[in-house]
Amino acid sequence: MVQAEIKTTFEAGPVTFTARHELWDGNIQDHADQGVSIVVQAEVNGEKTILLRFNCFDIERSYIYGPENPDLKSDGPMMLAGRTENSTGMGKMYRMDPTADGNPIGWTMKTIKKQLPEMLDRAGYPEIAKEIDFEVLADVVPELEASARELFVAKRNTVKHNRGTDIFEAGNIRFGLEMRRLPVGDGGLAIHVLTDVGGSTEKSFVEETEIMAFDLFWDGPHYHYGPRNKNHRIYWDRTLV
Repeated sequence: MVQAEIKTTFEAGPVTFTARHELWDGNIQDHADQGVSIVVQAEVNGEKTILLRFNCFDIERSYIYGPENPDLKSDGPMMLAGRTENSTGMGKMYRMDPTADGNPIGWTMKTIKKQLPEMLDRAGYPEIAKEIDFEVLADVVPELEASARELFVAKRNTVKHNRGTDIFEAGNIRFGLEMRRLPVGDGGLAIHVLTDVGGSTEKSFVEETEIMAFDLFWDGPHYHYGPRNKNHRIYWDRTLV
């Protein structure tokens, strides 16, 4: 059965919405995470420019005003004067509150639908903000939301390793060891942390799964939390390990 490609780009007057799945690695990107990013783009001075970005990840739940606007001014509270400058020099990021805002994709869609012009103005693009048509948004947002939610589930990055060539039992977990070699040439000892998550201890058809993995590679040593479901991957600092 051929699976239909997920539509990820949607036009809404002067702006374009793009949703995509992203996998972040710890110590490569900001932290280990994955989820869906939603960007709002438009033509600015003849170039396609990101005006707003929403991060709807497992951990990272945030939105950024003007991530490509070098002239955007930070306007923190007066009581924090002198301590609110953006260290990156571009864009202003705010965190979503998982308690008050709930699901990040749902919050993003509700906010886009109701307050996109205000956000574009805050990002430094008032002329584009004036061109937003709420009727067009009302038609586009449901499709964008469906796409983002499908990407979050369908494109999730997970891995299934071999269980190892040498197995060591340790109570309710076991360790599987093997030597691995990647096609790019890297490799080394892999340690798989395994456990049974289903079935009966008196039956032979228990469901074994890998709950952690340590890849002690020569060039890119790293480890995975929940490689078969969560798959948050963190690379070690080779200077210190």
